[in-house]
Amino acid sequence: MLRLLLFIAFMAILAPLFLNWPGGGNPLAPSVGGREIVIQTDDLEVRFDRYGAVSETYMLFGGTDGEMKNSISNVFVSGLAIRHASFISQRYPKFYRCSSPGAAQAKRLIEDMALIAADGSTRNTLKRAIALHEDSVASGGDRTCLRFRGEQISLRSAKHREGGFDLTPQLAKGYRQTDFFFVNDAEITDCKALL
Repeated sequence: MLRLLLFIAFMAILAPLFLNWPGGGNPLAPSVGGREIVIQTDDLEVRFDRYGAVSETYMLFGGTDGEMKNSISNVFVSGLAIRHASFISQRYPKFYRCSSPGAAQAKRLIEDMALIAADGSTRNTLKRAIALHEDSVASGGDRTCLRFRGEQISLRSAKHREGGFDLTPQLAKGYRQTDFFFVNDAEITDCKALL
């Protein structure tokens, strides 16, 4: 019994170290170097070009855990930049409800995003934001906002790791209306306070 308690205490101390290790706690294990970010899935090696820094807050309108076999992001979210949400809410305070006349205006500005977390801690925050959004929508609650800092990235190449097949055209076509972001830090925030 004492051994079990010591083992649990030992793991409780070490687990956070491994989850925050670069790439640790993130199955995509992103590697950052120069102007590129490289991720590896079960079968793919995917390279992204890095662009400018991003710091933005989005009101979530949907999301899903992107971590399926060969998924090239940790999560997918649909969100409305808070600057747009704030503007629309001045005229339509409940614009995020489907029955609101402001819903159509918001719908045109919603962005689909594939987010790759820099580490395990950020990945967990992204996943919690999606879970909180789903719970809130299911209970008729308020929208969840997600603030993140990182970089916008774009798909450069995707190859099958063993066969070397170039899958870039297929992925580029499948994600043509999706923005990719490498997220260094994320925070769940209260949307009401931002509107």
